[in-house]
Amino acid sequence: MSCANGAVFDAAEAKRTCDSHYANITRVEDLVEEHDAAIEFTPDFVDATRTQLTEIRSEQKATTQLNALDAQETNLLDLGFTDLAGSAKAKIKSELHEIEAQRALRRRTAPHVQPGAIH
Repeated sequence: MSCANGAVFDAAEAKRTCDSHYANITRVEDLVEEHDAAIEFTPDFVDATRTQLTEIRSEQKATTQLNALDAQETNLLDLGFTDLAGSAKAKIKSELHEIEAQRALRRRTAPHVQPGAIH
């Protein structure tokens, strides 16, 4: 058995009370749960918090998508600088235009989100 401070004592002494000045973690967890159960939030607070969390998730998703589009664009540009046949270059140009269209859509839906902001 061990005390909260890491001191170890024999199982035969398990009934002995630990003389540590630290609190029993199980008791602390129980008290925190009791306290949390007693807290009641107003509906306005719950709604405002839910709205903020939704906005944050949306911003994170938009940032992730913008970062992915930037990576795709970089890869296509790198590929475009190699000696490719005409049809391959046309495909790259088409993909670059699609990336730019997707990027514009993301920026319209989340105008203050910039790529690279969240990793």
